Amino acid sequence: MTEVKKPQMFYGTLSTVESFVKECKEYIEKKMKRETIEEQITWVLTCIAGGATDRWKKMILDDLYKELQEYAIIDEFFGEIRKKFGRKEKKKIWESLDKGLRGFLEDMKF
Repeated sequence: MTEVKKPQMFYGTLSTVESFVKECKEYIEKKMKRETIEEQITWVLTCIAGGATDRWKKMILDDLYKELQEYAIIDEFFGEIRKKFGRKEKKKIWESLDKGLRGFLEDMKF
């Protein structure tokens, strides 16, 4: 059996979202393929910690426990990770910076 390493801890940084998802997928494919989606998600959540991730992680666990959220496949859950910590958040930051810069330039009357 091929050895597969556990993913690096994910702390919610944009630059590591895709590598974290990739490492988790590889691990699940090799070690947890027969586990339920809920067990796979719970395991992924053990690899997430700190900062903004703690609140989000607790919300996900609560929703799973209360059966308020279900995922048919693990990729749906990875989509949630990408949505929360990935590209969309970056886009919002750039839009905010762009709006602020335009306001600054207008105030400076260039």
